[in-house]
Formats: sequence, structure tokens, C-alpha cells
Amino acid sequence: MSSQSNRNNQNSKDTLTDKTLPSADSASNKTQVPDENESIYNIYDDTISGYTVTTPNKHKEVEISISNKVSSNKANAKKRRSYSSSSNKSHNIFIRFLREFLPETLNAWRFLFTNQRVALISLFTLLFFGLIVLKSASIGVSAYYYGSESHDLFFNKQLLAIGLGIVLFVVFYSLPVDEFWRRFRYLALILSFLILVLVLLIGKEVNSARRWISIGPLQIQAIEVVKLSFFVYIAGFLEKLFKNTYVKMMQLGLILSILIFLIILQPDYKSAMYMLLIMGIVLFLNRVNIVLLGSSLLMVLIVGGVLLFIEDYRVTRLVDFFQSFLEDGQGGYQYTNALYAIQRGGLFGTGWTNSIQKYGYLPESHNDFIFSVMIEEWGAIFAVCFFIAYCFFILYFFFRISSKLYSRGHVYIANLGWLLSLALLLNAYIHVLVNIGWVPVTGISFPFLSYGGSLTFMSLGILGILFRISYEYNKKYASKLDVF
Repeated sequence: MSSQSNRNNQNSKDTLTDKTLPSADSASNKTQVPDENESIYNIYDDTISGYTVTTPNKHKEVEISISNKVSSNKANAKKRRSYSSSSNKSHNIFIRFLREFLPETLNAWRFLFTNQRVALISLFTLLFFGLIVLKSASIGVSAYYYGSESHDLFFNKQLLAIGLGIVLFVVFYSLPVDEFWRRFRYLALILSFLILVLVLLIGKEVNSARRWISIGPLQIQAIEVVKLSFFVYIAGFLEKLFKNTYVKMMQLGLILSILIFLIILQPDYKSAMYMLLIMGIVLFLNRVNIVLLGSSLLMVLIVGGVLLFIEDYRVTRLVDFFQSFLEDGQGGYQYTNALYAIQRGGLFGTGWTNSIQKYGYLPESHNDFIFSVMIEEWGAIFAVCFFIAYCFFILYFFFRISSKLYSRGHVYIANLGWLLSLALLLNAYIHVLVNIGWVPVTGISFPFLSYGGSLTFMSLGILGILFRISYEYNKKYASKLDVF
């Protein structure tokens, strides 16, 4: 039995050898068995590589050919992956827009028409009464410059500015504050300086001042755009103010000096002082060291005083302010006629369109002195109520929310809300003080009341951001007291 078993084992070995090693004479398989000195990895099956190996001496050439083909396949695969990744990136952005941005925007608009409806109604009420007052106050100026048939010209332009401003409101309200305005704040600073340089180079000159940039049929006042773009940057700068206060204050002083210098070159002294006043208030709200704030204020007063006496017309305005009734029809002409309009209106006014001062007596009755015309036609009670309603609208709905955000650690959004709220609030406050003769003539307009396409357009855009800030606050810290 042992011999029979040995013969069976020998036969199975022979059978295995015949199946494993192909015959050299076989016509269907030309692959040869490698020598002992050759690596088994140099043999490539024709069903895998697509190549036929005929002799052992060509193993090296086959390796090079296959290596080239593999490299080519890798390169093609890399191109496909690159194209696929760019396509996937674009697809991912679109998917992110649909999943995050679009629902968030829809929620914001739903919140605007439900929880913020009181503020929205207040805004459109102010716009409505502003248009009614302007329509009457601009009749005399329109007829004087463009003829009696064009007495509604300024009213129609203001209506167009409100329509464009509502579009800007919609766009700005749809943009998240942190993800958009905060991210592009450095670009906003570059835009501010670029606009101020461009207005000096290609700006339209009116009354010896270059303050407007013409874009086709439209004229945009540069400072109105700069206010928004510069405040977008400064809000981010103030966020880092307390990391190194003295160094940051020096950097802030340098940036402000360049900005004020470019504004004064237009020249636009009132806007320069206006920007510095807003910055001083916001620094105070940020609890900057009182010594630093006081020294900065002293420097501003010194520089402002020097700039005040450089130009003769500024000195003349200051003298007119202190001698408003001593030079009849000369130095105090504007103040005198503004106070005449207020006196004539009394408490209840003379009635809509019944103003006399707007017909050539009161300069800029549709703009710088429209509040006096409002008192003359509508009375002091209505004018004071309109002013109080405007201030309450800004302070309650926006300034208050910014203060709460600051107390909760959202420094950038809070500072941006403060800056933009003060920009709207101080415009109206200084305008009223000029009209009642408490401060010298500055030429600052009342937002949504005075004629001014750039002011109205940008003010509505600013309100779009302020409404968005209120939405983001209520989204994070919603309570019954904060919903309006």
C-alpha cells in the first residue's frame, strides 16, 4: 500500500506541474517562464496589461511601456478629478446657497413683515410725510430754476430716489452682517479712499467744490457713499481697539487724518466735522480711556479751528451766526428769513402750500431750510412731533438694539449699528439746530425730508442694514420685549 500511495502522490505532482507551467510549444500562450535570476514581478499577463511578452529579454521594454501608460492614465485621472472637484465646488456653493442663505433670507423677510411691521410702517409713514412737505417746499425753487411748468421736478426726482433706495434696502437687508459686511471691511476702506480720490480727479465742480461723481445721468455725492463704507471698516477696527489701546488709537488717528484731509480738499468742512463728531461719540460709547479721548478731542478742536479760519466764507458764516439781526438782508439773511418762517407758522401753521418764504426769500427752502418751511405751513406742533417721531424711530428700533448687542459681546455688529444710527440721527439734529438759529449754517440735510437723491438713496440702504441687525439680534436673543 505504501508503494501505491507513493505512485499516486507522484502522479498528482506531475499533474499540478503540467497545469501550472505552460508548455513552451503552446501556440495560444507565448509567455515564457522566467529564469531563476528574474523577478516574478517582471512578468505581465496579456489579459491585464494589454501587452504580449514574447521573450524574457523584452521584460524591461514592456515595463517602460506599461509605466508610460500608467503615468498617462494617472494624468488623465488627475484632470478628471480636478474638473470634478471644480464642478463639485460650484455645485457645493449652489447647494449651500439653497440650504443656508436662501432659507435664512426668507426667514429674515418673514420676520420683517411680522415682528418688525411697526418699524416698517413707521418708515413708510416718515417717507410719506417727507414727500408731502417736499412737494410744497420745492415749488418756488423748481419754478425759479426750471420754469413754472416744472414745479414738481424736485418732487419727482425725490420719488425716483426713494424707489431706487427701496431696492438698495432690499439688497442690504438680505445680506448677513457678519458673513458679508465684516468679511469685506478692508475692501470697504479701500473703496472709501478710492472714491475720495476719484471725486477730486473727475468729480463735477459745483460752487467751487468737487463733491459729486457723475455716472451716466445720475450724480452721486461722494460723502454719502463714504459714510457707509468707512463705518463698515471702522466697526471692525473698534472691535480690536482694547488689545493695544495706545497703538490702536494712533493707527485710528492716522486713518482719520487721511480721510479728513481728502474730504477737506473737496472742500467739505461740514462733512469732516460731522464724521469726527460721530467717531467721538462711538469712542465714548466704547469706554475708551478718558485721557486719550480728551486729548484726541483737543487735537480735533485745534485742527478744526485752524481750518475754519483758512477760508473766508467760513469766517463769514460764523460772523453771520452771531450777528444774524444786525445786518438786515446781508450777513444774517438766511437766519432772518428762517426765523420769519417759523414766526409766521406759529403753533398750527398757515396750511399746506401757503408758505411765502419759499418763494425766493428763504434760500434752499427744499433742502437746507425745509424744516423752517414745514413749521410755516404745518405749525410748530406738527414739526416737533415729526422730529421726535424720527428720533424715536432711530433710537428705539436700532440704537437700543445695538447697545444690547454690545453688552452681550457682539462688538462689531453693535459698533456698526451705533455708527449708522448716529449718521441718520445727527443729520436731522444738526439740520433742526441750523433752522432755529442755534448753530451756524452747515448745509446738512434732514434724511427723508430734505431733497437729496444721494442722501435718500444711501439712507434707505443704511436702514436695510439696521433692520438686518435687529433681525439677527432677535434671532439670537428673542424675547417679548425685543420683538416689534
